[in-house]
Amino acid sequence: MTPELAWPIPHTDPGDILLEAAHRHRRAGDLTEALDCLTEALRLGGEDRAFARVAIADILTELARPADAAHHLAQLRADPWSAPCELVAETCTAQADHAGALSWYSLAIANLPTWDLAELATADAPLSYANSLLTARHRTRRHLALPHDDWDNCAIFD
Repeated sequence: MTPELAWPIPHTDPGDILLEAAHRHRRAGDLTEALDCLTEALRLGGEDRAFARVAIADILTELARPADAAHHLAQLRADPWSAPCELVAETCTAQADHAGALSWYSLAIANLPTWDLAELATADAPLSYANSLLTARHRTRRHLALPHDDWDNCAIFD
């Protein structure tokens, strides 16, 4: 997890506390303790579980355990949440895995809550989370030289 993913404000939610503790342990180089915190967050469920899966997969990749990392990503794919899927897409993009990024951006968009999609019909649509996912996916598709599709046509560019 990168420093920009660490929350600068205190949280009272147990999952958030565990995710923040894992981030601090990881930055300190204590990957075992980070994995312990993330495993506990995983047990709590909900969106924290999804963020924990992404962080666990990232650490396992760092530890040269790609099969274990792939297992956690498969679990996320089976129970997707938009923001964690976006994090995986961004990681794929950083690793020049554009096909992987496209798959994860598409999954993030497909699992957006209705209120996020509804923002596309407002004056603030260009600034919406849904539009940020659509434009990132569009950029990825352009990188892969793929033709426009319906979701690309929904992206709003300024």
